[in-house]
Amino acid sequence: MTLLGIENYAYYMMISELNKSFLIILLLSFGLFAKEEINKQKIYSISDLKVLNNQGKHIELFEHLYDVIPSKRDQTWQTIFHQALSNYSSKTQFTETDLEVLYRLSINPDIKSKNLVKTLSDKLADELVEKLNDPKTRIQANIVLKKFLEHKSFHFTKSFNIGEKYFQLGLDKSPFDFTWELISKAMNSNVSEMYCDQPVAIALLKNKLDSKNSNENKSFETLENINEPCWQKFTASLYNNIDFKGDNKDNLLKILLSSGLKDEDKHYLNLMYLLNSQKDKELTNLAWNSLKHLRVRPEKRSSILKKINKLDPLPDLKFKDKGQATLSFINQLSTSFPEYINHYLKTCYQYISGIKDFKMGNPTINCRELVRKLSKEQIKENIYAQQIRKIFFQ
Repeated sequence: MTLLGIENYAYYMMISELNKSFLIILLLSFGLFAKEEINKQKIYSISDLKVLNNQGKHIELFEHLYDVIPSKRDQTWQTIFHQALSNYSSKTQFTETDLEVLYRLSINPDIKSKNLVKTLSDKLADELVEKLNDPKTRIQANIVLKKFLEHKSFHFTKSFNIGEKYFQLGLDKSPFDFTWELISKAMNSNVSEMYCDQPVAIALLKNKLDSKNSNENKSFETLENINEPCWQKFTASLYNNIDFKGDNKDNLLKILLSSGLKDEDKHYLNLMYLLNSQKDKELTNLAWNSLKHLRVRPEKRSSILKKINKLDPLPDLKFKDKGQATLSFINQLSTSFPEYINHYLKTCYQYISGIKDFKMGNPTINCRELVRKLSKEQIKENIYAQQIRKIFFQ
């Protein structure tokens, strides 16, 4: 390369570098101006907020509400804010985006009206129930729900509704602590009886008090969260629906037996326990004493039998057990409550002979086992046992 060529090349490179520098400066300047322009666009005045309010663009208004500096938030600003709040909360349809807006408004410290705050949080609760029910909006609803509860709580009626929906959708797992947090306030309210016989309340109370899921201290903690009217509603429901064949119901039965049930109802529960379980030593002893008590009280036996007559199938799980303990129980039952043995055998005979139709199928599942364990004398004394024996064993 010649000297002139070298000089031309150097000059060209210098010009190129100058062009690059100029371009960089130009771009930076443009960026700064653009940024400044964007920032200017983000700052709304009170007049802008007034326009948005008149146009019904409430979400945009709320987003720029605090563009106005504190010293300028005068009565006009307050009026615009509360008019927008009132109009926005009266909407009838809300989108997924509205959940976040409602949440932020519900915890906004500048809203001084307690009624307005309650209106907003109630509206948020209703929308959460609806949005939780929709798989497309469930995730966002769950996020907003938990963010809200970090700051405040819903009115117990709304909180119960959310907890009920949460439980129905299977969004919480045993021991259901989050759902319990949502529903428990209603169960300690002045209208608790309206809630404590609802399926979610019964299911969670049973879960909390169940020996499999709880210990004695935890059970007492649970009971402290509900009041007396709620307890009465729950025990009445539990009494009518307790599943004696299910596992780990001993704690629930102990709670029922220590509650304010009538003596006759307690004897009924004890008899049901003997017929179905006898796993817990304490409960078994109580039940045996109850059976001995009934031995000399035919009027109580008659009343209890009327309740048992409504069951289908009849309780008989213990009849299939083997060993001397089962034979002793059958002998004691035949002596102390012969009416039940006779009713059971009669029902069994009606079923296997086709005399009577049973919609639920076999009402005496362990009839064969019972007859097999009866003594010759017991069979001789009961006409139904004799007929069943002929069908099954001859």
